[in-house]
Amino acid sequence: MLPEVIPILGMFTGIIVTGMVGWVVVRGMKMWADARQVPSGSDPDLLAAVSALRDQVDQLQHQVAETQERLDFTERLLAQGRAPDRLPGGS
Repeated sequence: MLPEVIPILGMFTGIIVTGMVGWVVVRGMKMWADARQVPSGSDPDLLAAVSALRDQVDQLQHQVAETQERLDFTERLLAQGRAPDRLPGGS
C-alpha cells in the first residue's frame, strides 16, 4: 500500500465512524423523546400521580432555595466577623 494513501484512508474511516456514532446518538435521542411523550389515552390515575409528584418537586425546590438563601446569609455573617469593640471584656 502506498504511504500517501494511509492518511486518506484514516480520514475516511474517521468520517464514517463519526457519522455512525452521530446516527446512533440521534436515534437514541429520538427514542428518549418518544418515550417521554404521554399518550393521549393515558390512565387518569397515572396523570394524577404525575401531577402530584410534580407539585412535590416544586415544593422541594422552593424549600431548597429558601435553605440556600439562609445558608448564604449565615455565611456572610460569619465572614464579616465580630468587631473587637463589640466583644465583651476583651482587650
